[in-house]
Amino acid sequence: MKQSIYFFVLITVIITGCQFTHHDDIDMTNFEGFKVTLPVGIDNNVLHMDLNDLQNLYYQSLSSFGKEISNDNIDITLEELALITDNILQKYPDPTDLSETNIDRILNDFSELNENNINEYIDVIDSFYTKIIRYELADTLAKTQISLSKSASGYGSNISFAEIWTLIWHPRLIIPTRDAVNQANILTSDEEWGKFPGIRSYKNIVDAYKHAIWNVLIAKYVGDKKNSIEKCVNWAKKFTDKHEEGQKKPQAMSLADFNLECEMDYHNNKIGRDYFSNVAWTEKQGTKTIVMAPSDNSIADAIYEKTSFAIKVATASIITNYPNNLVYIDDLEEDNDDGWE
Repeated sequence: MKQSIYFFVLITVIITGCQFTHHDDIDMTNFEGFKVTLPVGIDNNVLHMDLNDLQNLYYQSLSSFGKEISNDNIDITLEELALITDNILQKYPDPTDLSETNIDRILNDFSELNENNINEYIDVIDSFYTKIIRYELADTLAKTQISLSKSASGYGSNISFAEIWTLIWHPRLIIPTRDAVNQANILTSDEEWGKFPGIRSYKNIVDAYKHAIWNVLIAKYVGDKKNSIEKCVNWAKKFTDKHEEGQKKPQAMSLADFNLECEMDYHNNKIGRDYFSNVAWTEKQGTKTIVMAPSDNSIADAIYEKTSFAIKVATASIITNYPNNLVYIDDLEEDNDDGWE
């Protein structure tokens, strides 16, 4: 019931809060040397916002409605953020996909361009739409928080402050990152497809496997948005580092144990990224370069094989002794696992 209420309110916010459609009376401005058409409701200031500006926009909106302001008050999951993002992305052309429809939409906004020189200025085009999408995400996120009480949310685990602003700054990577997280969960714990069905993934070999395959799949799934293996790996590192930075030490846990757990996760994340770097390749598709990788099942088999050589560790300082091995802290025990640790 809570989940149904949440999504009803969320979709209402998206529909009513993001009505930036194109009309004949829209504003024009200059951007990177080009005359561009701004959507209704967007002014020139949006094109100059940095991350601090977006965060201030979010906090000012909350404050105006009497919401408490802190780094912990973003009540949203990755799935919910992806839903908002998908609705916003549909309103703008994707510069990584120069279909006839997207070309027409770009030429409508960049009147000085023509079809023959779009590729030459693709980075400017991408920057223009990305800045607008970031703004809409921050604005819609604030409206969502204002419209919802925390008791209405019950769909998965919330993402941290560090994660959410990293995602907002890279909006076209939100949906593939969500898809990678979901697939990593399936390939870990699903009764049919998972390598470790019914086994809790916390500080054990299952946890090591999950973090490694998570990083592989994130790097793989953004492959059609990036043009190099290095850029895919960099995004996987950026996002998963933010995930680890968002972890909080349980009050009952010692600092040494917490650091050990964190170092285990950072290490296994890197094992996954190193694997991806070794097996990925690039392909040219028309004028576009995309990054390719083996099938998800092949990846799962390869990472699972690495668990046979995983090393049990007791202190954080010795993890660096095993640069090519997954590491874990505790032995396996049967339990159910609902999400990421």
